[in-house]
Amino acid sequence: MLPSDLPTTQAKGLRLRVATNNRWIAGHVTTLHSRLIDALMSMYGQDIDLKEVVVGQTPYPSAEVPAVAYANVNLDAVLLALPVEGASSPTPSDPYAVLHKQPHRLRLGVGPYEVEGNIYLAEGSSLQEGLIATRAPFVLLTDAVITRADGTGRWVEPVVIVSRQRADYLMPVPAAAQAPSARAVGVAATT
Repeated sequence: MLPSDLPTTQAKGLRLRVATNNRWIAGHVTTLHSRLIDALMSMYGQDIDLKEVVVGQTPYPSAEVPAVAYANVNLDAVLLALPVEGASSPTPSDPYAVLHKQPHRLRLGVGPYEVEGNIYLAEGSSLQEGLIATRAPFVLLTDAVITRADGTGRWVEPVVIVSRQRADYLMPVPAAAQAPSARAVGVAATT
């Protein structure tokens, strides 16, 4: 096979918002990965080079704040990462490549936020076993409720990636104590 016959991998621009202790940063990162979690895992211990960047105090940047061409973000300072619409992962087409998983409700305290969401582990795994076995630097949660620890804001995100290294605690959420879905209670996006 000649080099010109080899399949090529296209770089993708994944849009995201990240939270640090003091601010939210929105932009996009160029990567070979299709999923933001994979891109962050591959960059762990490095900085993220973002393009078309807006910095603000809320997770939803104001249209009034002009974007800058680029910014270098310290990945060690990132508490949360939110993929922006259109940044979700494609479903694998090979049914044999799918690992059957079950959701477990997890709560994490990270910086000024408490995040509760579903973590998916292999069928039959307990949450405790899964957390012990998985020492990945980031935890991906779905159907997540994010609450500011000072009580000034609460909102829902379909996907949140939380820095496990920056988390104060990780704990299971008993079924009786689980936060209701934002779709059911109409939680507004605030900070």
